[in-house]
Amino acid sequence: MFIKTDVTSEEDVKNMIAKTVEKYGQVDIVFANAGIANDGPIHELSSDKWSRTIDINLTGVYFTDKYAIEQMLQQETKGTIVNCGSIHSHVGKAVLQVMRQRKAG
Repeated sequence: MFIKTDVTSEEDVKNMIAKTVEKYGQVDIVFANAGIANDGPIHELSSDKWSRTIDINLTGVYFTDKYAIEQMLQQETKGTIVNCGSIHSHVGKAVLQVMRQRKAG
């Protein structure tokens, strides 16, 4: 099943969880993997690109985990959540400051 979801939209994420439960009866696993990289020196990065990166890469994981956990706590068998990170949260690269900060965030 594919559910198009904007992870920056709390309502979209709630809908994704609800549709999953509607089809399968529960949520067994969530893999939070949405992410973008705005490469380039941070002093050249616009605040709009910064905000978009944080909204997708951090807030999107928060919404996904929040609503998955709420559902899993209602189930007899709980479930598993995997939050995907990046090597760039541990290894520096000059043009990936935003990715590194949000993955380590």
